[in-house]
Amino acid sequence: MKEQETRHDRLALRLSVIISRLMAGESLALRPLSEEFGVSLRTLQRDIQQRLLHLDIQHDGRCYRLRTNPLRDNLHRVFSFIPNTGIAKLLPGHNRHLLQLLTAESGIPPCIIGHAPLKSHDALSTFFCSLAQAISGQRCISLQADGREYSGLEPYRLIHSGEAWYLVACHSGSLCVFDLTTISAVSLSGEGYTHREEIIRLTTDDDFISSLPSFALTVSVLRRVSPLHISNVHASPGEHGTSSYAP
Repeated sequence: MKEQETRHDRLALRLSVIISRLMAGESLALRPLSEEFGVSLRTLQRDIQQRLLHLDIQHDGRCYRLRTNPLRDNLHRVFSFIPNTGIAKLLPGHNRHLLQLLTAESGIPPCIIGHAPLKSHDALSTFFCSLAQAISGQRCISLQADGREYSGLEPYRLIHSGEAWYLVACHSGSLCVFDLTTISAVSLSGEGYTHREEIIRLTTDDDFISSLPSFALTVSVLRRVSPLHISNVHASPGEHGTSSYAP
């Protein structure tokens, strides 16, 4: 009886290890597993083909792996997407079960987030991804906005507020905000820069974000970025669609 229990324990351990490795995305060859667990290749084949039949395992002639499942593989990315974009503030809870409901391809979507229609801008989709790429890669950019050229900009965030998207960038120690509907062209340069933590924090501030549509950020908010020593607010919504904040 004790010998049978020991055998069952070894089987349970072996199966749990195989499952965990498959779920981690590993490709498993039988011979190394045979040497690791001290069992025959035939036993391992029976483990995978019979005892783990409920898993969607594929075999390419050499290794076993889980068949690609976009929902399973990308669920952790959805978990990152929610806080990274600020959506977490809108959801009372964002556990795995809720995400499965929200990402299901069939049935009626259980949740909808209402928002004002975006301002119309034909070129927005052409450079939006380029701006996101520049921010992620910490690359300087040049752009045209309302007929003016801006170069050497250090982009920090793309922020949606009200009815539009805004680009928050830094230039020569000044913070600049561009309404994306005023931008007609964007180019990435080979010059890099390093994100400053105080600006990153500022761009997540609710007061900062809510004031973007008016292009009149309060000095009290801007002074939180102490290294910039921002004291003046220049430009207005009608002046080139951009505001800059300089010492």
